[in-house]
Amino acid sequence: MVILEEIRSQNRIALEAVEGHHQEIRRELQDFRSEVQSDTRMLRSAVQGNAADLQHLKAEVSALKDQVARVDAVITLDYRERLHRLEARVEALERKPA
Repeated sequence: MVILEEIRSQNRIALEAVEGHHQEIRRELQDFRSEVQSDTRMLRSAVQGNAADLQHLKAEVSALKDQVARVDAVITLDYRERLHRLEARVEALERKPA
């Protein structure tokens, strides 16, 4: 009977130790979950902000492309040829000794 009581006592001690370890693991897991959730919220917010910025930049790039196309349409082949001739004249003047 004494041996049986000793076994029961040891079992209770072991069970209490296991239960304490189990509770500690649960607390650590909950802390980890909270940290991961917080990090996930922060990352989600950053990604959403970046997505909005990208949309804004895409719109600006599109507007710039339109402006460049309009400027390019104004600069005709005639203007370009005249500009090249003018550049050649300036280069010739720069090569002349003063």
